[in-house]
Parts: sequence; structure tokens; C-alpha cells
Amino acid sequence: MPGLLIIDGYNAIHALPNLRSRLDKGLEHARDGLAMIIREWRTQHLTWDALIVYDGQGAGSGTVQSSRQGTSGVKCVFTSSKVEAD
Repeated sequence: MPGLLIIDGYNAIHALPNLRSRLDKGLEHARDGLAMIIREWRTQHLTWDALIVYDGQGAGSGTVQSSRQGTSGVKCVFTSSKVEAD
């Protein structure tokens, strides 16, 4: 039975020291690092899908937008600016 791992992206970035240190080079650099970690995790968990959710980007209410981190094989979405990923 396949599983789905859902990650609160910004909480994960701030919780993991190696990702938190990437913030010095920008938020996108840290998000890319998280996507790489999850992509690697998926190589060991082939029946699982992964979704990284980030708080608020863009307008609208309750919509999600795909991020280019999705090109790593891990789907990343942003909530609308009025919705938190928590």
C-alpha cells in the first residue's frame, strides 16, 4: 500500500541545522535543500509519495501553487497568502 509523506516545509527547514544554515544563501536555497533530502529519502521508500507544503505565497484563498522544486521529483506547493501550512 503506497503512503504519502506530507512535510511542513518551513518547519522542517528551521528544525534541521543543515537546512537552517542554507538560509544564509536565501530561502530558495533552503527549499531546494529540503527537496533534495526528500528526494533521497524516496529512493529508500519507493512506495511513498512526498509533498512539501509551504506557507503563503500568492493571492487567492485556499489555493496551492506548484513550486519548481517539484522538478526534483518531490511535489512542492504553497498555500495562498491567507492560509498556513500548519
